[in-house]
Formats: sequence, structure tokens, C-alpha cells
Amino acid sequence: MAYAIPFAFVHKIYTIFPLDAGRFCDYNHVASYRFGGEPMPAVPFPGEYFKMIQIHAVARADAALRPLGLTAAQSDVLRFLSMHAAEETTVQDIGAFFHLKHPTVIGILHRLEEKGFISAAQSPRDRRCRIIRPTAKADEVMRVMEQVHEELDARSALGFTDAELLQLRGMLERVYKNVSGG
Repeated sequence: MAYAIPFAFVHKIYTIFPLDAGRFCDYNHVASYRFGGEPMPAVPFPGEYFKMIQIHAVARADAALRPLGLTAAQSDVLRFLSMHAAEETTVQDIGAFFHLKHPTVIGILHRLEEKGFISAAQSPRDRRCRIIRPTAKADEVMRVMEQVHEELDARSALGFTDAELLQLRGMLERVYKNVSGG
């Protein structure tokens, strides 16, 4: 698995340690060697925006969902369960979908169960698995949760044309593919 190396680190290391007499390694050289020969753009990647966008989106979602007694993470799990209500959804399914570790999923589900949004029962096919289902209370808040998510999407899309949004989607899919190794 390939890992991204921060530019500052690469630049510092390779300006201190020359590759050969009088030749220092630049960022493009390291990236092209590290990632299969493809040259890096001259402009550094604006990755810090991903984290900033996530922080603000989660804060807005948490604030909007607070009156319902939910967090953004809990809301995401409820939406997933509602979309898969006809299936036997397990803790492992939720963890795999959201790329979360088992204890994290268990914590989210425990809080949702305490609040009456989900029920958990042992699987009749495999006693080691628990089947997670949304309750009627979850169905009641689903409409409000969808409105919150639509508002966040609309706010995020302000000022973009449809063509720009399609282009952005394609670029983000490429970034995701690059970092996920897929």
C-alpha cells in the first residue's frame, strides 16, 4: 500500500541528503519514483480543504440534528439502516460500509438503541451476529434527517454550475481512488 508523504517532509529530507554529487531530489522525482513514474503537478495538492470541509459539515449536521437527539454519525448509520431495511444488516456490514472499527460501531449502535432508534436481535442463521433494524421512531425522524442532508448538499453546491459539479465529482472520485488504492 502506498502512503502519501507530506511535501515539507520530502523536501526537507531530500534537500539535506543529496542523491548524487550535486543533484538533489525534488518532490516530483520522489513522487514519480514512489507512485509509478507519474509526474506530480507543480502546484501542491490542497488536501487541507478535505479536513476543513468535513469539520464544518459535521458541525452543521450535529447542530441541525441535536433537537432530534442525534449526531451526524448516528444519522449516517440510521440512513444506511433505512436504505438496507429489507436486508439483514449486521454490525460488520455497518463497519465495512463506513470503514469503522468494531468498537466504534458498537458505541454508535448502543447509543442509538438507548434512544430507541434501532433494535438489535440475534441472527437466526448465525448466533454470533446481531441483526440491526431501524425502529418506527427512526422512521419518524428520517424525513427531517433527509432535509438536513439535502440542505448541507445544497449549501455545498452554492455557486457551482451542473457542469462544474460533475467535473468536481469526477475529480473527487479520482482522489478517492488514489488514496484508497482502488
